[in-house]
Amino acid sequence: MVAIDIYEAEQKIIDVLVNQSVSEIKPVLDRAQVIRYPLIEDVLGLPGPEVLNILTQLYELGSLQRRLYFRVAVCPKCGVIDPLLISISCPNCNSVNVFKKVFVRHVKCGYEGLEDSFSVGSCPKCNVKYTRSKDFIKKIVFECSDCGKQFKCPGITYTCRSCFTSSSIGSVSFMDVYSYSISRLNLLKVALISRIKDLFTSLGYRVETPGYVEGISGLKHRFDIYASKQNNSVRMLISIYVFDKPIDERAIMNSFAVSFDIYPLQSITRHIGIC
Repeated sequence: MVAIDIYEAEQKIIDVLVNQSVSEIKPVLDRAQVIRYPLIEDVLGLPGPEVLNILTQLYELGSLQRRLYFRVAVCPKCGVIDPLLISISCPNCNSVNVFKKVFVRHVKCGYEGLEDSFSVGSCPKCNVKYTRSKDFIKKIVFECSDCGKQFKCPGITYTCRSCFTSSSIGSVSFMDVYSYSISRLNLLKVALISRIKDLFTSLGYRVETPGYVEGISGLKHRFDIYASKQNNSVRMLISIYVFDKPIDERAIMNSFAVSFDIYPLQSITRHIGIC
């Protein structure tokens, strides 16, 4: 599998989100119980786990934002996600031979009985029509067929369909699964790059977004815009950093380090605040 640079991956993902009008990268849980992002797997040519790692990195870098899409249970023994069967049990004897009873109380006449006794459509005591209103109050209880105990809240047991281990809700962990979309700041950056690219193109430059230049050290540096003309005798290399808070000094130091390595005729740094 060919490794991919995180910034190259970022560019490809943003191209999909912006140019194909994709508002959100949504996850799926496949038959093998693997969390996948099929759209991005196709774009990057990478398997699900690597794509998830890249999306997480881009979220931590601020390029993408995310929201909780669903949550899956994880078997505490084998670590497999989501193939867990949920069953209720008696808190007294742990039997799973538990059934639910629904009682209805008619407030006006005071009658209370199983909902089945209202099957004719009216209160068995006063014959008032049974409707879903505040005059009829439902109460749900559970009863164990083995020990006969009644209770409001049954125990919950998770059984893994992979290793067949049964676990209480307290021992089962849950994993958050997110959908991803482009962040507000990155959307602004994309718009800026597009406008600057159009400007240089109108002035006769050949423009690459992004562009790469090898420095004196032999390292290859990435720029948001690489504009050139006259057989590369004139070059403009531009990196754009967008912040909605005081600029990160690491970005400034990185900019200076790159400038020393590529040795430009002139280096210009401009800071523009975003409200």
